[in-house]
Amino acid sequence: MTVSVPTLWLIAAVVLGLSELLVGTFYLLLLGVAALVGAIVALAGFALEIQCLIAAAVVLVGGVILARYRAHHKKDARGLANDNLDIGQTVTVARWDEDGTASVSYRGAQWKARTEHQNERTPGIFTIVGVTGSVLVLKRRDSNVREEGK
Repeated sequence: MTVSVPTLWLIAAVVLGLSELLVGTFYLLLLGVAALVGAIVALAGFALEIQCLIAAAVVLVGGVILARYRAHHKKDARGLANDNLDIGQTVTVARWDEDGTASVSYRGAQWKARTEHQNERTPGIFTIVGVTGSVLVLKRRDSNVREEGK
């Protein structure tokens, strides 16, 4: 029993496509698409060398497109921080410790907190602007003066 070249390309495409589902990278999907294109080229009657060259070209072009897409849509550290639901919430700081940190009650637990700027270490209401590990990064809320004056 002999297996035709287009069938081999199709088997490779299916195996790569299924592998992509298990691993979750678009690069294996790209290889699967290239194998599918190789099968189409083989069905059209082109020589094996041409099939391989066209499949390789599909991988190269697809790789460049995928790399550009990922670079354009890449989230930096600030972008990832924006996904944090704690950012924008407020906490009350009763007092600051000597080491420049404070212990604040937030979401039913005690958290360590520090300020974004050294000169903001006075008690009051602060907004969470970031989280570094398990330490809240705070910024003085602009409305502290108005709220305390009510």
